[in-house]
Amino acid sequence: MKDIFLITILLVISIASYSQILTGQEVVKKSIMYHDPANHWGTLHAVLDFKETRPDGNDRNTLAEIENVNDYFNLVSFTEMHALCYIYNKGLCTNMLDFYEEISEEEIEKFKLNCKQTILLKNYYTYLWGMPMKLCDKGTIIEESVMQETFNRKESLVVKVNYKPEVGTDTWYFYFDPQTYALTGYRFYHDESQNDGEYITLDGILTVGLLKIHKSRKWFVNKDNMFMGEDIPENVLILN
Repeated sequence: MKDIFLITILLVISIASYSQILTGQEVVKKSIMYHDPANHWGTLHAVLDFKETRPDGNDRNTLAEIENVNDYFNLVSFTEMHALCYIYNKGLCTNMLDFYEEISEEEIEKFKLNCKQTILLKNYYTYLWGMPMKLCDKGTIIEESVMQETFNRKESLVVKVNYKPEVGTDTWYFYFDPQTYALTGYRFYHDESQNDGEYITLDGILTVGLLKIHKSRKWFVNKDNMFMGEDIPENVLILN
């Protein structure tokens, strides 16, 4: 018991010393070096096959093609009955239902097969699966001070991030392993005083070409820790 207590104390002291020395920007840079040491994210062209599970059993499989250098994004979401397609190509959107472009107004409204939804999905998938590299995007405001906190039962370095109004209004907290600087999770609030929003835990590392992404991403509600679902990349195909 004494040995465990001593190890815990030393870990806390180690984390505290790291947080005093490093700025938020420096922690993010070290994390990017861990996840993307060859700076591959900016030129990534890959297809990711996700399994997205939900507590109500409304699971789905999703294919996402990401080609960052050409600003191209193609997502196909397979529901129980349909294949929903959202394509973004340098500002132009194409939507299909079951791989047909001829879609009725009723179907467009029902399945949100429009450019607004396409851009939302593009931003969602590239933002979350592009972490921590996306923290270099314009409009990102990384707080200088680094905190320490227990997150997902692990001691972590914590970096607070806000965005310029034209980019986003949510407040984010990113959690990093104090030894490797691997990203281990994040939390966001629409209104932090109301404890709204969600937090996401990241587990396991999947090496994809020159990148390290996570094998599992689990979603929870901030207020009551309710489990919302899990996203798992089952297959990844690198095209460049």
